[in-house]
Amino acid sequence: MASFPYDTRISEVFVSGKTYRGRTQTPLEGKLLNFCLSLYDGSREWVILDNYGNEILTESVTDRIFGEGSYAHGYYLAIDQEDGHIFRAVFGESDMDCSLNLDPLSMRVPPKYLAKLDKLMIEKRPFALNLPSVVWRDLFDHEIGFRDAAKELMVELHFGPNEIQIWGKSYRELSDWKQAQ
Repeated sequence: MASFPYDTRISEVFVSGKTYRGRTQTPLEGKLLNFCLSLYDGSREWVILDNYGNEILTESVTDRIFGEGSYAHGYYLAIDQEDGHIFRAVFGESDMDCSLNLDPLSMRVPPKYLAKLDKLMIEKRPFALNLPSVVWRDLFDHEIGFRDAAKELMVELHFGPNEIQIWGKSYRELSDWKQAQ
């Protein structure tokens, strides 16, 4: 993974082809790399989540889905705090500051979880990317290709002992296993 730009100001944010001025300082080295990104004018905010522990997708699968070098360069997850839209976030460099490019994924956090986004910022492993089991099977059986698999990406958000899996326009809640009696 590329090194995280610790203690650096994010001066530009690129979202869906538009450029915005940022005003957020990234966390200091040794801190959790989950933080809130704000635009300079305060009009939008995203929760930025570190991909530490996001090890379900292998390097080759990640690179085939997001583009060559995505795994090595590193990527993060961004969630719009207002509408729950999920983005892949990639850092770039510009002189003494850094930039952040947000690429939208075709999924949103359900409204009832928007108030809980702050809980993700204190998790050591706040999310994981995966593919549903039927997609893995179809991929291994050569029924579909990586372009099709990329459209079926699933995001798992870890809210302490509870999790949600978001897949397209659907989601499901997961919890810890219970001891059988």
